[in-house]
Amino acid sequence: FGCGDGHQLGMIRYQQYLGLDISPDAVKLCREAYGDDPGKRFQLLDDYDGAPAEITVSMDVIYHLVEDEIFESHMAALFNHATRFVLIYSSNCSSGAAIQLPHVRHRIFSEWIDKHQPTWKRQALDVQQIASAPPYDSKTRAEFFLFENNR
Repeated sequence: FGCGDGHQLGMIRYQQYLGLDISPDAVKLCREAYGDDPGKRFQLLDDYDGAPAEITVSMDVIYHLVEDEIFESHMAALFNHATRFVLIYSSNCSSGAAIQLPHVRHRIFSEWIDKHQPTWKRQALDVQQIASAPPYDSKTRAEFFLFENNR
């Protein structure tokens, strides 16, 4: 949910990937960048049929959701469409974060998960097994968070 420019996609190994975004420009950019890879598809979020996935991913998205309603919708989509895992790359803090910009709003998203998705629990994650990116970005206070459904 939120494929953006596809930069992070190049850091993680996926067998099959469906990138969704609200921006037609982002979808076009990703289709051009990954057009030779049949395991990667991209489409507008509005065209998503709601099919579940074993894992849903949100990378560098949550702290850009400054409106509460959009944040709520994004989080619900992540957890309602995942059958087993949710992987998030974001900050999990509020005020005092390293970057303070009009298009950035840091949130303690784990509180939302505890309240709205109590069967999902954070799991230990060895980032180097899945990604070539560093596990912590001191500029944004972002890191990887893996949640598993324990129903």
